[in-house]
Amino acid sequence: MTEYPYKKALDAVRYLMLTGGWWSEASMRKAVLKLTGTMYSGSGITARMRDLKQEYTIVKRPVFESRAFEYRIEKAKREQEAA
Repeated sequence: MTEYPYKKALDAVRYLMLTGGWWSEASMRKAVLKLTGTMYSGSGITARMRDLKQEYTIVKRPVFESRAFEYRIEKAKREQEAA
C-alpha cells in the first residue's frame, strides 16, 4: 500500500503554494493527487486556496489566451503587518 505524505488537501495545497511559483487549478489538482492519493475537484482545490487567504496574501494572474488563472502566495499576513 502506498504511503502519501499528506492526508488533507489543505496541507498539500499549503505545501505546494509555499514552494513558490505559479499554480493553475489544473496543475494543483494533479500535484495534490500525487501528495494525497485523492483526486479533488477543481472547486475543492480553489476552496482550499481561499482557506489559505486567512494566513497568506494570494495573488492571481490570467493565463495567456485562456479564461483560467494562476495563483501564488505573495507573503504571510504577519509579514505584511510587521512591514
